Amino acid sequence: MHPADCPQVWEYEHHPRRSELRGRAAAILIALRRGLLDTQVLAADSRPVHRDLFENLTPAGCEYFAGHYRGEALRCLRYCPVHVQNDPRVGLAPEKVPAAMDGIATSIRQGLGALDGSTFAAHEKLMAVVVLACRLFELVLRVHPYVNGNGHSARFIVFAILGRYGYWPERWSIDPRPGNPDYVAMIVACSSYRNGNPQPLEEFMLRSILGAERLLLRLPRTPRGSAKRVIREITFPSPRAGPRCRGGRHRCTRQGSGWPFLRTYRRGLPG
Repeated sequence: MHPADCPQVWEYEHHPRRSELRGRAAAILIALRRGLLDTQVLAADSRPVHRDLFENLTPAGCEYFAGHYRGEALRCLRYCPVHVQNDPRVGLAPEKVPAAMDGIATSIRQGLGALDGSTFAAHEKLMAVVVLACRLFELVLRVHPYVNGNGHSARFIVFAILGRYGYWPERWSIDPRPGNPDYVAMIVACSSYRNGNPQPLEEFMLRSILGAERLLLRLPRTPRGSAKRVIREITFPSPRAGPRCRGGRHRCTRQGSGWPFLRTYRRGLPG
């Protein structure tokens, strides 16, 4: 049972040192773009980045909120729930969070390994990286591993994955969160993703990437078979019920504990 004297809410927005967060986020992005951070290691385990972002912005006595998952063996985290009013699918039970994040870390390593070893054409690689980043972005937000700062961590993971291959979002950052209408569009797209329609989030991500339009102008209707084979092998954990499977061009089949990734390609975007 979650201790009654633990903070019921952590709102870093109200912390007197909140203004420091933007500078910390900017420093992390600068380090990413200079190649000073191991993108695979930190995408697979974002806790060091979460700690660097939110250190000294936590409630008194709960300094470990920065850089630790819910469900870890710490007094106010072991049984700490989170609830997102607008979407009850968000917020995994605390006892399931560490294992879910281990599964996501494995998927990140597997996905980046497949992409690192691929010989895709430029436009194919862009599509494959965007689809991988969107899938992981939605998964992390659905698990909601931290008491707060989940959006920051998920956006960092996206930057780490995209930046690994030279793709940089230009319309939003780690902090502040995207402004309206982009932020609303992102939330609606995540909800659509959970409903089995990944296209809005993928298109949102593509529109955010500097130089993506130039590559997409050369996009063929049918991608190379090698891209299909590599991406099809990537699987993801299902922390709760996965996306609703539909017929037509959005098919998915449950195998073991993961969802096969990218069974088919839609025109213009992997699907």
